[in-house]
Amino acid sequence: MRRTTILLNSVYGVILLLFLLDNLPFFDIKSQPLKTATYYGAAIGAIILLIWNVSVKMNALMKTIGVLIPSVFILFLGGYFFEVMFSTGVWKTQTVLFTDPVSGRKIEFQMQDTGALGYNKRIVEVRYLSPLFIITKTVDTSRLSPDWIQVEEEVNEPGINHP
Repeated sequence: MRRTTILLNSVYGVILLLFLLDNLPFFDIKSQPLKTATYYGAAIGAIILLIWNVSVKMNALMKTIGVLIPSVFILFLGGYFFEVMFSTGVWKTQTVLFTDPVSGRKIEFQMQDTGALGYNKRIVEVRYLSPLFIITKTVDTSRLSPDWIQVEEEVNEPGINHP
């Protein structure tokens, strides 16, 4: 029982960490399956973990922490449920506008499908950490240094058509 409790709390901790990182303005999960699993895992996992931690015998400190974290997330999710669930779509690159051959950074036009609400659009400087994660920064393309080379390369990622 103790190992299962530690495993469940650890897995939920990783899921919650990914959820919190993805909601920072400069970090994005690039993989749609991972992002969907993170968001739904954080929501469903909070309920499961809360029930588990209430029903299992633990010392007082661990029980308090084990009940408090999922409870806070459930309260947060209650207030922002639709906002959170509509942001489960990943940002998909539509066009690579500029590239910096020295650093490997790119400036991309990206779109995010928000379902019935349409699309979010942005132009960002992107640094790929892996195929799963990217670091982004909003840029003004009219104020770029001369190091950037204009590319205008169309990227055909499945799932989003140009509106």
